[in-house]
Amino acid sequence: MKVINILDHPPQQILWEYRSPEEYVKRFPLTDFIKISEYPYWIGFFHGDHHVLVANEMRKLDFSVKHECWRPYGSCISKVYSKEVDGMWHKVFPFKSFKIPKLWSVEFSGSIIKALRKETKINNQVVVIVYASHSFFSAWLRIRIHKMGIPVIVYQLGGYFAKHEKKGLRKIFRNLLYQYQLKALKSTIHHFTVSVPEVAFLNSIGYRNATTLLMGFKFEKLQIHTRINARKALGLPLDKKLVLYAGRFNEWKGFKYIVDAVEKIRTVRDDVALVAVGGYPTDEYYNYAKGKGVFVFDRVPEEKLSCFYFGSDVYVMAVYDNNFINFTGYGVTPAQAGFCGLPVISNNIINFTGSEEECNLLGIRIDNLKELNREILYVLSNPTKFTPHKVITKYFGIVKTAQSLLSKCLEII
Repeated sequence: MKVINILDHPPQQILWEYRSPEEYVKRFPLTDFIKISEYPYWIGFFHGDHHVLVANEMRKLDFSVKHECWRPYGSCISKVYSKEVDGMWHKVFPFKSFKIPKLWSVEFSGSIIKALRKETKINNQVVVIVYASHSFFSAWLRIRIHKMGIPVIVYQLGGYFAKHEKKGLRKIFRNLLYQYQLKALKSTIHHFTVSVPEVAFLNSIGYRNATTLLMGFKFEKLQIHTRINARKALGLPLDKKLVLYAGRFNEWKGFKYIVDAVEKIRTVRDDVALVAVGGYPTDEYYNYAKGKGVFVFDRVPEEKLSCFYFGSDVYVMAVYDNNFINFTGYGVTPAQAGFCGLPVISNNIINFTGSEEECNLLGIRIDNLKELNREILYVLSNPTKFTPHKVITKYFGIVKTAQSLLSKCLEII
């Protein structure tokens, strides 16, 4: 039996800014690469991609099942590149996109379909897991795979059905995309998702093969630090209560609300400061944060985030769009923060699948973004009410994710 694990999107555009792979690897060492003589001059294979992490865990659970990790790489390449990394083959494929600005966007990769046909001739037991974000490409891919007679499972890691879109696409295109997504749903043997409300929505339209599966992570990647040592390593003050945010410094994650909330707190308490990590100088609120006295750090490798978690007092993610709250899951960084002992202030807590009592140990939801300063002060003043580490350990291990996906693969063959 062979499982093809396919991530449904190309790498972030920021990658193309690194002409030298060595420069990129210096910052993000969990990367293998192949140098080529033309643009983009090198091809990256990333150990930290979620489909790679899960595939490696599935390999440990059952060595008789072979795995490969595939992904589209963008229109910047014209052929397939592959490399064996730690005993597993990684492949990247040309990917074409056709866009009508503000109206429609379609993506496809004929080379992936061609490669899958070749796999079926070599292996009589092939299963595909698509790690998806409700993209057009994900829907197109699943429909095409189903027509080839290959069982396909989807693991939705974010995004949402076009039915829920309130802006962006015009209504006619939104409806067309939604109908196409429903066709893809019928082509899918099982629909795993990080979203609790999405399972309820699928049940409401008559689709019963859906399960919430939390996006697990590798606990061992987070090196344990004392708070003092973590702060010294980062050059952060030892005498402050530190509020942490990790992610891009943009609008949809509510970053500006966090900056403004901490600024409001500082009018009554000068022992509170905000630490923000993960932005780029081109982000819309990068300079805004710097101007407000935020401790700003650019993007760092995931394994180095533990210093920020252990050095802080509370983690805040102020996503406020209902679709992002309902359908993008609990979030990896809030889960990692909880593992390191940080209470979390986030509306995405609604996607936690444990009991209400356990949920209350993780942190609190945001009742009103304009009152976020009060919620931060409440958590800082009541740290003993929250004990997230054990809860996160129980529910968010990547082994649990791998077990669920592998069991489904074995079940359908």
